Amino acid sequence: MFCTYFFIAKPFSYIGIFSACIGDGLASLFGKLIPSFKLVNNKTFAGSISVFVVAFIVFYYFVPNFVMALIVGMGAMLVELFDFAKYDNLFLPVGVATLSFLLVT
Repeated sequence: MFCTYFFIAKPFSYIGIFSACIGDGLASLFGKLIPSFKLVNNKTFAGSISVFVVAFIVFYYFVPNFVMALIVGMGAMLVELFDFAKYDNLFLPVGVATLSFLLVT
């Protein structure tokens, strides 16, 4: 999150950080509370959907564009799903912030 905050422009770094903090926490919570099937790397469908919804809402709050928010939500869900050797907490904020920056600029 340090890299995201200091090296990516401010509204986009906030999108990445909030998506990682809230989305990853809710993914773990919903993945355990809501019975759903497993996807890849022992991730649950409910957890992946929660990451999508959080990233969508956070992006839409800062940049009110529905289609771009859908794309960022799907990107966040994919980064969370394929956790790159357990470093998803590193890649999720950077990936979401970078995708947000590339879509808007």
